[in-house]
Amino acid sequence: MNFKILVPFWGTDPRYIKLLREWYEAYTKSGCHAPVSIISDQHTPAIPGEWTWQSFTVPEQNKTYQFDHKGNIVCAAVQSTVNPVLIVDSDAVFQGNPKTMLESFAYVPFAMPEDEGARGRKLRNRHAQEGQVAKRCAGVLWFGGGKRVELVHDYRQAFADLETGRYYEERRLFEQHAWSMVAHKHKAPMLPRVLNWPDHITSVGPNPEALINHRIGQRKFNVAFAKK
Repeated sequence: MNFKILVPFWGTDPRYIKLLREWYEAYTKSGCHAPVSIISDQHTPAIPGEWTWQSFTVPEQNKTYQFDHKGNIVCAAVQSTVNPVLIVDSDAVFQGNPKTMLESFAYVPFAMPEDEGARGRKLRNRHAQEGQVAKRCAGVLWFGGGKRVELVHDYRQAFADLETGRYYEERRLFEQHAWSMVAHKHKAPMLPRVLNWPDHITSVGPNPEALINHRIGQRKFNVAFAKK
């Protein structure tokens, strides 16, 4: 099975550019040889590198909630191809080659892993009670075969539902919660934990069998907190 890796990126902050280059350096040592494209908006200038660069015309960025922008870029990117794509954030660092594991998902329209910071938890309704939608992580998304238009439509509908106050959840994570709602609606399988391993969590730690280490940090939410 052939697939492509897409990495969302936008803006010009040098700290994020450094993070992207560090991601790619680790990728080249992982043993994975799938082609990589950086997916971005119409305003971000292409960053030179051993990757292809794809720009999409998307709505203007919400300066307060940056993940909204990522969601729009991802929606545009997945509708631009019918081929399988693995979309990863630049803090989801490759440690091995996921190709063999992903082959079992080749014809699965959509899959994403569990949210490591909320394992076993569900989205809360407007009364702050847990419902049926499992919290998942949008830092690693798999789009296999088919349903691209439908999945994007359902994402936008889910996001709109969140904006009405249907769920009692943090506004900054609406993009992730909307994809979780899409996964629930389509009965999408969970991606294996080794594709989203949280080695930054002290109680979990490193795993030599992990294929992708998702090192979530504050800088992912607000670059102003990136102390490097």
